[in-house]
Amino acid sequence: MEASRHGTHSYSMSQLYRDPWAKREAWRKHPVFSHRFMFRNLFPGFGLGLGAFLVYWAADTLTHPSNIEKLKEDARKQTGRDH
Repeated sequence: MEASRHGTHSYSMSQLYRDPWAKREAWRKHPVFSHRFMFRNLFPGFGLGLGAFLVYWAADTLTHPSNIEKLKEDARKQTGRDH
């Protein structure tokens, strides 16, 4: 009778003595909480912000009044019209 009782259960010895807190600790092993994922997502908008800043900086540098005058002067020199 003892053998039939154990035969109906699908537990093995390792399952009987498993960690009762394993489900509650499983989140720690999830890939979202890995060091690589955390470091990669430390600054989520940094790349987009840096790209937007560089576009702004380039546009501001090219459209600054002193640069526009220099570009006009260089264009005059290339066409041969020195005024």
